[in-house]
Amino acid sequence: MNFNYYRSELKFKGAKKHKILGVVSDLLLSKELFPRNDDLRIFIKEIFDIEFKDYIFSSRTLIVARVTRSLYLKTDKELEIVRKKLIIFFEKYNKLDVENRGTTNLSKWIKGISND
Repeated sequence: MNFNYYRSELKFKGAKKHKILGVVSDLLLSKELFPRNDDLRIFIKEIFDIEFKDYIFSSRTLIVARVTRSLYLKTDKELEIVRKKLIIFFEKYNKLDVENRGTTNLSKWIKGISND
């Protein structure tokens, strides 16, 4: 997964809504980054500040649909906050990936974005 491409797409302040939705959809569908659907729960809570019922996490496409709809309804100001959180996520994940040479543990970057 090429995080540098995603980060560069989001670097522009005022990135278009469709670009943010595309990057988020790609991330959520990534089995490389999130092998299990349940791994998405923490990511969605931290980045988007959204919580869903358990049945939503049984289907990755349902997760993408719900997150996309939630983002689509956000104001430009709220999307800007999400954009900044995503950039921070990419920077921290890349840093952990370089340090661990491709064996990044999901719990390590979750701690990184949670600032624990």
